[in-house]
Amino acid sequence: MSEKIRIGDLIKFNYLFSNENDKIGIVYSIKKDYNFSQIIEIVSDDEILQLPFSLIDYKILERK
Repeated sequence: MSEKIRIGDLIKFNYLFSNENDKIGIVYSIKKDYNFSQIIEIVSDDEILQLPFSLIDYKILERK
């Protein structure tokens, strides 16, 4: 998580401390949030996920 995430990035992500398999998606939007700093919207498997930035672990796979 050394690089800052940007719209259009292809990322592998998961919730912190989760035992689920990692998912892959494209960052669709980044919105400010007072509780979690930012909400990241990710298009993954034909759905849009809204995830709190402070609660996910991610790795940038490809940058546009």
